[in-house]
Amino acid sequence: MDFELSAIKEKLMELHRQAADEFQRLVFGESPELVAAGSNVDRGEAARATEDFTRRVALGHQQKNHLAAIERALSKIENGSYGLCDTCNNAIGSDRLEIIPYASQCMKCNLNRAGCQKK
Repeated sequence: MDFELSAIKEKLMELHRQAADEFQRLVFGESPELVAAGSNVDRGEAARATEDFTRRVALGHQQKNHLAAIERALSKIENGSYGLCDTCNNAIGSDRLEIIPYASQCMKCNLNRAGCQKK
C-alpha cells in the first residue's frame, strides 16, 4: 500500500479530536428550556427550541458514528489491517484513504453495498 501510516495516524488523531469536540458541543450545548404549563413563553419559540434540540441530537448521533469510524481506523493501524476493505479484504485505494482516512471499504464495495468478489 502506498501511504505513510504515521502521517495517516496523525491525521486520524486530529480528526478524532475535532469530532470529539463537535460531539461535546452538540450533546452538552444549550438544551431547550422546559416550558411550564401556563407560562408566557411563545409557543413558536418553544417549538423552535425543541426542533433545534432534536436536530442536535440527530447530529450528535451522526458525530458518534463518525468517531467510531475513526476509532476503528486507528485500531486497524495498530493491528496491521489498515487499508484493507472490511467487506472483501482487498486493498482500499490510497487515493480514497487520502481523502477519507477512516474509509472501511474499497470503492467497489462502498458503491455495491452487497460487497465485491474476493480476488
